[in-house]
Amino acid sequence: MAPVSRAATKTLDDVSLEINSRFDKLEKTLSDVLKENAVLKEANKRLETEMLGMRNHMNTLEQYQRNWSVRINNLELPEDVASDPYKTRDYVFDKAFKPIFRGAIEKGDIAGMPTAQNTIEIAHVLPGQTGKAKPIIARFLYRNDRATILKNKREFTPRSGGNRGKPDYTIFEDLTRDSFSLLKRLLADDRVEAAWSLRGQLKYKLVGSGEIRKIDNIYLPFGSHFNT
Repeated sequence: MAPVSRAATKTLDDVSLEINSRFDKLEKTLSDVLKENAVLKEANKRLETEMLGMRNHMNTLEQYQRNWSVRINNLELPEDVASDPYKTRDYVFDKAFKPIFRGAIEKGDIAGMPTAQNTIEIAHVLPGQTGKAKPIIARFLYRNDRATILKNKREFTPRSGGNRGKPDYTIFEDLTRDSFSLLKRLLADDRVEAAWSLRGQLKYKLVGSGEIRKIDNIYLPFGSHFNT
């Protein structure tokens, strides 16, 4: 084999140095890109956290406006009543609220029976499934009256099947769509023993646990609510 000339060796050395130099530059570029990507990921994480916080704040503001109202389920309205919000108000008062107010009077929570006009600002029917009683939203004039209803509903809501039967209708806080959706999801989860709302904030207990947990941000990933 012919010996390699000094010129050829020098050329090979130059090529090797050039390749190594380019590799060094590529490694530095890759390192810079990875660092920049890490910075962008951290910034994106912060923005996502801020966005979830803003969404939760907006939901809280909407919920505050709903804290004057309750949602009534399974209360069947006559057709001529359902189309008139003032007839709906009177019907809801007589059929749903009056029995509870009567119980509250017996307990001494309130002094006397209020009137529909002095209790409910307005009541209206929401869209619902055909063939089933549609949900009703009733807005109170005074939060104390709303609190009386929510406090005493479990004890004094009429039950056609007696004390052990299901209530003839149910009354809940009027939650925002997103809060109500999360509450239903909690109630349907096998890990949850009980879930409810108090002044718009969702609370729940896990099966086998006496700890009452509250949800501060309804937009966090669902599974995060079960982390210990």
